[in-house]
Amino acid sequence: MIRTVITCDRNDCKAIFLPDVDSGADVLERAARAAGWRRTSTYSHACPACATGAGPVRQQGEGPAS
Repeated sequence: MIRTVITCDRNDCKAIFLPDVDSGADVLERAARAAGWRRTSTYSHACPACATGAGPVRQQGEGPAS
């Protein structure tokens, strides 16, 4: 199965947003915003840790999980 995810585009950050259901891009974007992700440009995103200055996420389990 292919799933759509959002990745953090900041240097050295390994954070990803993986929704619990497969959905369209508009639903994915709204769910990511609700979880604290921020759009930085047309194709770029910042995870909650990088958006608040606490990032980057360097390994699994470091970032907030929702």
